[in-house]
Amino acid sequence: MFRIRTKIGLLIATAVVAAWVLPVGTADAEDPYVPPLATLANAVRTDFPEAVEFHLMYAGVPEPQSVDLEFIVEPIHSCGGGTIHSVRFPGKTTIIWRWEPSEEQAFPPGHTVRWRWKVTGADGSVRMSYPREFVWTDERFEWQSYAKDELTVHWHGQYPEFGEHLVGYLEPQLERIEAIETTRNPVNIFVYDNDDDAGPGAVLQRDDANPYEAFNTVVSVMPEEIEGDELTALIHELAHFIVQDRGFNCFNGLPHWLEEGLAMHAEGGLTSEMRRAFAEARLIEQFIPLRSFDVPFSPNTAETAVQYPHSQDKLVRYAQSYSLVEVLKEEFGWEKIGFLIDLFKYGITVDDALKLAFGIDTEETERLWRLRAGLPELAPNRVSTPGADGG
Repeated sequence: MFRIRTKIGLLIATAVVAAWVLPVGTADAEDPYVPPLATLANAVRTDFPEAVEFHLMYAGVPEPQSVDLEFIVEPIHSCGGGTIHSVRFPGKTTIIWRWEPSEEQAFPPGHTVRWRWKVTGADGSVRMSYPREFVWTDERFEWQSYAKDELTVHWHGQYPEFGEHLVGYLEPQLERIEAIETTRNPVNIFVYDNDDDAGPGAVLQRDDANPYEAFNTVVSVMPEEIEGDELTALIHELAHFIVQDRGFNCFNGLPHWLEEGLAMHAEGGLTSEMRRAFAEARLIEQFIPLRSFDVPFSPNTAETAVQYPHSQDKLVRYAQSYSLVEVLKEEFGWEKIGFLIDLFKYGITVDDALKLAFGIDTEETERLWRLRAGLPELAPNRVSTPGADGG
């Protein structure tokens, strides 16, 4: 899946400025019609993971009325071009401002943030600094990195060959998703050696939400052994990255059962607990209809918890997802599943994508799965109304 292109190096834990940033005091404005702001100091001071301090000192504006700081946090998968933050200050010539990102504003280590300043004078004239950038880096540790094609592992504390060994383990796991040959965007893995240092953004279990999913970044914890729930969660999350990288669009999400089924294939199949839960669900015929499948993986959720109590079990839903993808693989092959994923990037509905790839819609897909799985056909009153899946 990943073409070989390796590099090993030490990540320097400092804020960096792009090579095209002009020397202090001579920065040109981004807009050629806006005069440049003569900066005496224009820098950031990072306090990972708590805050960023922006520092500005400038000259050349006799009566400044206001100063605006603009900075952008831009995920890889974004429909609005990222989040532009704008903060206004009184017309002072020296400004120090500390930004403490909220939980919703969190962004991962290794991400680049760009910023610029705009100063408005008493006469309404505007001067603007040239954009600069810094990398959000956990400066508490000296990081090592190992990259193979688009997959890069960053680690500290473990043995020197850890990154290479981890990539060597992950690669064949991800190659199980034969529908996709490679990723289109870089994927970063930051591996800490304990939970406390990793913080709340770490993905330690399969069910953990990844706050950095849109950035193609995952934070993990592995002391030294490449094993355990953390490794399973990492494989599962990377599979999501690969699928979403191909099918991301700003109109309709990929069906949850498809994403989870492919992620379970990357893991290597169902756990014994999932197989047991799936067998129990077969006995009482309690599987959730596909059009209702994107209800979150949580128990006691409104009407589905009453109508389909057993299908709210996460283990059953993982197993059902895996089984669905397995049937599609046997019926149509990996190549057509890959074509299905590619169709979603155009923003079409689930029904339209299924028809173009397989010649069947959501209900027909479900009927095919139930037939191959040896289940009775779904009763008409158990089929949710069209549109629940965006189709």
